[in-house]
Amino acid sequence: MYAAKMLSEDGRVARVLPNYEPRPQQIAMAEAVTGAFAEGHHLLVEAGTGVGKSFAYLIPAIEHVLTAGGCIVVSTHTIALQEQLIHKDIPLLQKVLRKPFRAELVKGRSNYLGLRRLERASQRQEMLFDTGERKALWDIEQWAYETRDGSLSDMPKQPPPALWDQVNSDRHDCMGRRCPHFDRCFFYRARRRAADAQILVVNHALLFSHLAVEQAGAAILPEFDYVVLDEAHTAEAVAGDHFGASVTDAQVRFLFNGLYNERTGRGLLAKGPGEEALPVLREARSLAEEYFSSLMYWAGGRAGWNGRLSEPPPVEERMSTALGALTDALKAVHDEFNNEQARSEIAGRMSRCSELAVAVDMLHHQKCEGFVYWLEVSPSRRRAVTLNGRPLDVGPLLKASLFDPKKSVIMTSATLATGTDPPFAYMQGRLGLEQVRSELFGSPFHFKEQVTIYIEPDMPDPSDSAAFTFAAAERMKAYLLESQGRAFVLFTSYSMMTECEKLLADFFVTHDMTVFVQGAGLPRSLMLEKFRETPRAVLFGTDTFWAGVDVPGEALSNVIITRLPFAPPTHPVTEARIEKIREEGGNPFLDFQVPEAVLKFKQGFGRLIRSKTDRGMVVILDPRVQTKPYGRRFLKALPECRTVVGRERN
Repeated sequence: MYAAKMLSEDGRVARVLPNYEPRPQQIAMAEAVTGAFAEGHHLLVEAGTGVGKSFAYLIPAIEHVLTAGGCIVVSTHTIALQEQLIHKDIPLLQKVLRKPFRAELVKGRSNYLGLRRLERASQRQEMLFDTGERKALWDIEQWAYETRDGSLSDMPKQPPPALWDQVNSDRHDCMGRRCPHFDRCFFYRARRRAADAQILVVNHALLFSHLAVEQAGAAILPEFDYVVLDEAHTAEAVAGDHFGASVTDAQVRFLFNGLYNERTGRGLLAKGPGEEALPVLREARSLAEEYFSSLMYWAGGRAGWNGRLSEPPPVEERMSTALGALTDALKAVHDEFNNEQARSEIAGRMSRCSELAVAVDMLHHQKCEGFVYWLEVSPSRRRAVTLNGRPLDVGPLLKASLFDPKKSVIMTSATLATGTDPPFAYMQGRLGLEQVRSELFGSPFHFKEQVTIYIEPDMPDPSDSAAFTFAAAERMKAYLLESQGRAFVLFTSYSMMTECEKLLADFFVTHDMTVFVQGAGLPRSLMLEKFRETPRAVLFGTDTFWAGVDVPGEALSNVIITRLPFAPPTHPVTEARIEKIREEGGNPFLDFQVPEAVLKFKQGFGRLIRSKTDRGMVVILDPRVQTKPYGRRFLKALPECRTVVGRERN
């Protein structure tokens, strides 16, 4: 087959990559993907670390579009993988192949600068912005003359989010071909390139946004029939977010302040046409403040409550009606504005207002069946209120929007199987995949030689939080000394992480180790950079460090997993799923909580070995992998490694 020849020992890829070694797992995966595209079936592929998944699906994808035409969408969860595909893997394959092909990175609209909106913001900067924001605006203006891409990631210094919201490309405030800057528009330039491309690289958020609006006859991406979902273990969560809805008090406040800010006297309706809409705006603002304050007060009186709304909250909801009235008031004054740009901006605010009215009405009154609804009140100084709703089961939605209409969907990750038989049953059920073929390809790395797993079975039970945390901190010391730092310590809660930081503070000083703690002020990317550069470094991380983090080489030689990563059963979505499984006669713990934890556990384990030369240890402090029957499922899901149980420590 074409892909097998390309990836063989004397194939074209070997000719351009020094020290290339063919991997049977990569070739087998490429053949499976080629067959799925040719025969038009869906495919689930777990491929271990080091298989080289990107070449295994890119080469068949490129071959398919060059021979059969059309377009294939490649979707990832992380920016790092997107950048690897578009800046490294695809350019290399463009050199290797004899026939040229076009590939484009497609970003969401809000990532692009809107030239007309920038021009308008510049003209009204004294009215709209304070001194600091005006300085940032001048930087954007200078950059606008130099950039070819026009996207946020191309900026040397990121602007304040509130300022970017005023100057980015916005579907609500777009004149399309009537815009004087249409030919130069960065967003439409990108869309024109995407329309001509054969391979589109996107993120999951953009893909599922497209699928959500496509159901209503709209589109974000050009037409396509084939999809590759890399990092597919995150697909269900991202799809749930984009098929659901949320409204925050900050969103509503931003809309109102853009029309007229009572404190600064700035806004679209300030000192100009449309003043007759101001009383309606003030009424809507008052009712919105009353609504969110009532929600906050009601929530504050419910001790121990997890935020889930099993029925509409007992709070009067007049905000959606007020937003509808404001939409009508803006429509009435629309024609009073004397230029097309101002009318376009008012039309954009009308559209936002209408969408928020619909969302508030749907969320408060719980109008979508099969959804779970919940309320979040941020504990920060300026308490934020968010109403959320998302489908409890995205499977039927994915079936209708993705698996039924698309000819072939390839879903791949290093973590899709859950240590059961059949290995993909859980993932198939969660995604609504009825007709699918599956393949499981192990890693080409020699884990028995590269990794030692240490298990501590005589630890206190994690249910005794204080005793377990103290013992965990004590056990960590020997392992951290053995690896000379160079360790990730993965936690499942901030409270245990901060307590361990306190318990180990003197130890780190005594042994000249530098500890980086998530949430202590450094952004995630900067934490990783400093960890890589600092000798004897230790990184304490929670949720986001279990996956999508790549530190090859000796800088990371030890991964300590403090507890099995069970999702808190009190989270509204988790709680609702548990109830549904129980109602259907299933076992929520074994059918849902354990498989979810196994997938995340595999992700945490996967942080250690990123290349064939990496060596190190994985320490499991949670005794339940040894003492509980379900613990075997966690260990079975890992590659075969040298394992030491209950090693004595001095």
